[in-house]
Amino acid sequence: MTTPLKVGLIGTGWIAQHHIAGYKRSGKAEIVAVSDVKEDVARQFMASHGLNCQYYPKYQDLLANSAVQAVSICVPNKYHSEVTVAAANAGKHIMAEKPFVTSPEEAVRSYQAIQKNGVKCAVGYHRRFNPLYQEAVRLRHEGKLGKLFFIQSDYIHNLPDELPIWDWIDKKALNPSLFHAGGGHCVDLIRYIMNDEIVECIAYVSNLNYPSCETEAETVALYRFKGGQIGKVMSLVLKPVASFAFNLEVYGTKGTLRNNRLMLDSMPNFNDPANIDHEIIYPNWLPNNTPGITEPWDVEVSEFVNWVLGASDGKVLCKAKDAIRVAEACWAAVISSAEGRPVKLPLVELD
Repeated sequence: MTTPLKVGLIGTGWIAQHHIAGYKRSGKAEIVAVSDVKEDVARQFMASHGLNCQYYPKYQDLLANSAVQAVSICVPNKYHSEVTVAAANAGKHIMAEKPFVTSPEEAVRSYQAIQKNGVKCAVGYHRRFNPLYQEAVRLRHEGKLGKLFFIQSDYIHNLPDELPIWDWIDKKALNPSLFHAGGGHCVDLIRYIMNDEIVECIAYVSNLNYPSCETEAETVALYRFKGGQIGKVMSLVLKPVASFAFNLEVYGTKGTLRNNRLMLDSMPNFNDPANIDHEIIYPNWLPNNTPGITEPWDVEVSEFVNWVLGASDGKVLCKAKDAIRVAEACWAAVISSAEGRPVKLPLVELD
């Protein structure tokens, strides 16, 4: 495929700002079309980014444009799968925002459309590109942590009132699972770092933090991996009295990574709680929900461009199949809480 990659943006809300930053970062892409049902919002977006391209009120008309080779899907969560299927059937490569799908039926339709049409599809779990989590993967791959046996991650987010996503984020019709929307980042990360499949879930959900939320404001999920390892994800969103936090802890038989602090059994007094002199302390790369090295949306989208153009294997990107496995692990948590039982995985057969 030739450079520059011709891209269409579907949806021009908050997350689209980060997608366009990635296309600019790549230096190998050109935005040739934009679609949004709100023309005034789209026009303002185009003007603010200096885009002199075609505007379409309907995304179907953008997909009919033969000049468009790839699309970014930045619409509300409920519509991700619908647009993905249409884009795949139109032969466009896809950079879709998470959550990728909102039901098992959508998962099958989306995956089949991608496979049938031979297009590339990545899903927006951008925190894989955070250097701290890349270091966790390296430590696991090189055996520095020994055999991993436990991993946990937290997503704690008080959403500011001025964010435009309040138009839909707490409404089930537009965002069927809030745990999937936010906690899905944690689920993706524990799968990615553990490098294994989740086979069982038991979870608890409540809405004491924000009773008007139509889905899940607080979720704690325990996961069992195929190899017997245990994972835990906690998601507290909408209005906890807390600043944004995204924590990760990885425990192995030879070492432990707690956020940006590494302890190895080869270090003196590693098990002394007063000992901080023999830990390895990485830079503070913990996610902070603002663009930059800790929240590398632009790196992810730039890598998507390289993958489509054949300049990268895209191995760090979350592909469609992995995004579906994340989705079903999130659905399993909701089912487990509602029915008071462990839920076996997978919930969706893809092959």
